[in-house]
Amino acid sequence: AGVSPDEVSFNILIDTTLKAGGNHAPAESRLLVEGMRAKGMKPDMTTFNTLIKGYGRLKQLPEAMKVLSEMQREGIVPDQRTYSTLAEACGNVGDVARVMEMRERMGQGAPRELELACLEALIKAYAV
Repeated sequence: AGVSPDEVSFNILIDTTLKAGGNHAPAESRLLVEGMRAKGMKPDMTTFNTLIKGYGRLKQLPEAMKVLSEMQREGIVPDQRTYSTLAEACGNVGDVARVMEMRERMGQGAPRELELACLEALIKAYAV
């Protein structure tokens, strides 16, 4: 009784909700974000990247792209992981051009794991 969820708790709930999948997962994840805000917390880089990854896994690229826009509106600058995660989302739906665009936005000098994720996304996009 008396313990309130913090940003980490909300991010874990959002991630778990999206991993569980189902038709209601995107709407439920949005309700959790609104719950964060109602408690005076602002979604952070982790929150937005978690939403993008979850929507990408569910093959809901338009929703993932909306999260990118929302993130930027709130003044959070997407990082290399954000663009790598978006590249994966694009790959899941076969959008080769967008995979390449996200790779370009990621910029030079990205960690090897993110470079490999983009390459894997490109291969996946061609296979879809």
